[in-house]
Amino acid sequence: MLPSEGGELAESKMGYVSTYSPKRRHDTLFAEYPLPEMMRLSLSDLALRIKTMKVNIGASIEDVLCHALDPPTAINVQRAVAALVEVRALTPTEDITPMGRLLSKLPTDVHLGKLLLIAVVFRCLDPALTIAAALSSKSPFVTPLGMEEEADRAKSSFRTNNSDFLTIHAAFRGLAANFLSHENLLQIEDLRQQFLGYLVDSSFIHVDTEFVRELNRARFGRNRYRFVTVPPELDSNSNNLTIVTAALLSGLYPKLLCVDVTNGLPMRTLSNNQITYFHPSSVNFRRKPKDITANYLVYFTLMHSKRLYAWETGPVDDLAVLLLCGECDFKPMSDTAIVDRKMKYRLPPRANIAMKILRTQLSSILAQQFRGKPLTKSQVQWHKFAMIALGRTKLEIEEQPATQHLEWLRS
Repeated sequence: MLPSEGGELAESKMGYVSTYSPKRRHDTLFAEYPLPEMMRLSLSDLALRIKTMKVNIGASIEDVLCHALDPPTAINVQRAVAALVEVRALTPTEDITPMGRLLSKLPTDVHLGKLLLIAVVFRCLDPALTIAAALSSKSPFVTPLGMEEEADRAKSSFRTNNSDFLTIHAAFRGLAANFLSHENLLQIEDLRQQFLGYLVDSSFIHVDTEFVRELNRARFGRNRYRFVTVPPELDSNSNNLTIVTAALLSGLYPKLLCVDVTNGLPMRTLSNNQITYFHPSSVNFRRKPKDITANYLVYFTLMHSKRLYAWETGPVDDLAVLLLCGECDFKPMSDTAIVDRKMKYRLPPRANIAMKILRTQLSSILAQQFRGKPLTKSQVQWHKFAMIALGRTKLEIEEQPATQHLEWLRS
């Protein structure tokens, strides 16, 4: 029954309607059956779960997926496997790594999952939880119609180190500010608690029973809108934003934009050399990339419309690139260090050797943690050195005999 012009109810009958529609719209929106998720979404999570299955149902990931009712294209499977190899969740022979097993237990993008794991080792978990949750949900910023300038000013007040990621973290800490969506902030906190719960359940982090009870009350109790504080031992470096950015770089690599600081040319993606611009929603929009004074910017999302836009960006430290990214070829004889045959640095011989040693030790520490084993006494010291280097922390030299430091380094 439908209301008539006089306000009375009038009868309606079944009928037919005719309309014109472009063929492309007809073939996509009017399809008899929707396209299966396996053919629409990223296959990285599915590929990881295939590798964790104890039943041998195929020689490779592609071999398993090609037997599905609606198999994905071979190129999409290959891209998923390549992405997992890049984040070191799989080996080149498709064997799952200890980090890959941990990532398979986290209900998020593999890059964000790796960010969380690295943040635990670097002890900056709180900002990593916020960033990962915000990138997995809606933005906390709102722009009411007709108040665009005021909303931009409010967002700019949270700007931190020219980084959208750190700006999101700063906004989450300033919950009572204007032009923030209360609903979206609560959703971010809910995801933070979920990620924290999965990290606890996977035994990658160890907390006392009282914290587990507090987390469960926040997640499943009647008062759902309860915020949880990350234990201090997992968060001692959160105020050092350089370490936070290093963890972000390690998690999102190879999602890097190359900046031409000298000539001021447009940014290009590291992977395929595509020209990229800041998205209007970024805190770096209308800024020249060279003014950010960084050789590389990390990003999370690219969107292609009239141009290729990077939604979220943030500058990264070259030292973190040398210590954490890809495969690095150190060449003391030629004063160079080359990361993944794409990023070249000039380093004096002594600095070259020092970086190689520190990178090797840091890789050993991460591997040890991903296997769930405690660090040795020597690795604990190297972890401190690595955090000092990545955090650009000034050393307070203690008055101890030089021979004591030399003996420790030799051991």
